[in-house]
Amino acid sequence: MFLRKVLFKPGLNPPLFTAVQKKTKALSGNDIVLMWDEISLKKWFTYIRRFDRVVGFADYGDGQRPNKAGHALIFMIKFVYFDVKFPICYFFTTGSEKAEELAPLVVRDVTQLQNIDLMIRGMVCDAPAKQRALFRLLGATPEEPFVFINGIKIYVFLDPSHGIKAIRNCLMTHIFQDGQRQILYEHVKTFFTCQGQGVPSTP
Repeated sequence: MFLRKVLFKPGLNPPLFTAVQKKTKALSGNDIVLMWDEISLKKWFTYIRRFDRVVGFADYGDGQRPNKAGHALIFMIKFVYFDVKFPICYFFTTGSEKAEELAPLVVRDVTQLQNIDLMIRGMVCDAPAKQRALFRLLGATPEEPFVFINGIKIYVFLDPSHGIKAIRNCLMTHIFQDGQRQILYEHVKTFFTCQGQGVPSTP
């Protein structure tokens, strides 16, 4: 009931960072990982009467709402040495944003977390092209998978579970060739069956 009465707007909400800062003081460590992911939304507008606000626009927390939103982008932190995690902010996006548009959001979140004395050791996201372009834009390379934000070194990771899922999906629609041998999805199904796991579900 309490959360229903509070309007957490897209962008940075100071009360959330205040709560994180208080929690950090109660812990004996401030090392964290910053994660983010995007989900699809149905494009529509609705009026929230108790807040006198129309929602459904893309909203990056800067007061400008130019287009209809089709996705929500959520950022979360996870403490490295403790089973503690916090969602820290969200944005309504069109889903077609380029790396150049996402980079300021990431840098702004990182800066705010650094301002409350959190040490960001890594950043994790899934692996679509714009996320890879984002890391390149911030200075990461396959040989040096880290970036510097405000002079602090932060390692970057592409979520391995998404990589495994992408390989599975490719196996389901393509035939891989290794010399004279073919690698088929049927091999994966056979392996799972032999291990007593059943057949892996389709996407």
